[in-house]
Amino acid sequence: MKLKDIDTTRKILIIGASGTGKTTIVGTLCKLMPTLVVTADKEGLDTLRTMGLNPDVLVVSDWKHVWDYFQEIKKASEDHLAIAFDDFGSIQTTTRRKIEQMPIGRGEEKAANPDEIKRQLMRGERRMQIRQWGELWLAIETFLYEVLSLPFVVKLVTVLEGISRDPRTEEEVITPSLLGQTRTTLPARFSLVAESAIYQINGKTHYTLHCCSHGKIETKSRYREGRVWVDPTMKKVLLYTENKDEAETDIEKKIHDLLRGA
Repeated sequence: MKLKDIDTTRKILIIGASGTGKTTIVGTLCKLMPTLVVTADKEGLDTLRTMGLNPDVLVVSDWKHVWDYFQEIKKASEDHLAIAFDDFGSIQTTTRRKIEQMPIGRGEEKAANPDEIKRQLMRGERRMQIRQWGELWLAIETFLYEVLSLPFVVKLVTVLEGISRDPRTEEEVITPSLLGQTRTTLPARFSLVAESAIYQINGKTHYTLHCCSHGKIETKSRYREGRVWVDPTMKKVLLYTENKDEAETDIEKKIHDLLRGA
């Protein structure tokens, strides 16, 4: 089989702090093509509502129904060109909440008291066992892998940024704000990993997205040299992945230079 005979899709991961425009970018995808939005954070949908959008939405609220969620997503792939997870960390939190509230062992299961379990959670007295951490990671990995295998043309995932320490350099770096091994395995699933950020230049605020190589930020591009977008839209990003994008503007070049010198 020749490479040209293999169908490929655009898999894009956006990492960024709250308020840097991640959900707005999801909205621009909804404007561009029929998109299924998957989230566990209903409050985040207010951004789409203020944009005048009314996309199909799947709210993940209980991980024990994950198979039903997957079947709904699979069905949606028949008439939606894109899927957008906003924010994937909220989905992981939903998974963790379900696992943490499960009785540990047969003894606790027989004497299970939901109020006591909640009290332990609120006081920080309940700890996930090694086995449960493994269940959490495996559940998330399996779910994501299966969804990314579905025939959506564009697969977009957003996740909050977190600060971690590089074990080699001891420097603080920006990575996906996720629990366990998913934090490092998630970016490997995508061809484009970009950071959303806000920059102040000459007293003006600029919402940006960039996939420039940076020592302290988890970014990458399997397409060609990274670039910066100001007021980013998914149309601009997809043109870049198709090698049809325009050159960086002057302000984008300035931000690109800032990133090089950081």
